[in-house]
Amino acid sequence: MIHSTIMQRQFVLGSLRDKLQLGGAIDYLSLTIAAWFQYLNGYDDQKRPIPIDDPLADILTQQARSGKTDPRPLLSIFEIFGDLVQSPRFVETVADKLRSLHEFGAQGTLARLSQAPSASVRKLI
Repeated sequence: MIHSTIMQRQFVLGSLRDKLQLGGAIDYLSLTIAAWFQYLNGYDDQKRPIPIDDPLADILTQQARSGKTDPRPLLSIFEIFGDLVQSPRFVETVADKLRSLHEFGAQGTLARLSQAPSASVRKLI
């Protein structure tokens, strides 16, 4: 089994860094990070407990709960995110998605994001 920390580093963060470097859209990748942060709180949208299966579960859960809708406590874990916390665009986009998950839940957040024009379309307008 691949733990969530490893999956983020191997499958999400590389693509995210590429998009940031190229000035591409990061909304969906940021939502992936925000949804993981929400999961690390240990509860689903209906407040049912979710087991966190990760070697770093204790520190991740502690940081997720201390940050609430502020992603910086988790983004500051250098071993996972490196210097991404230094990117204001990334931090604000993750914070926006995390606030949306708290306010509207996963389904509401996905619905809102799918109705919004993508960043690349907005650049053309």
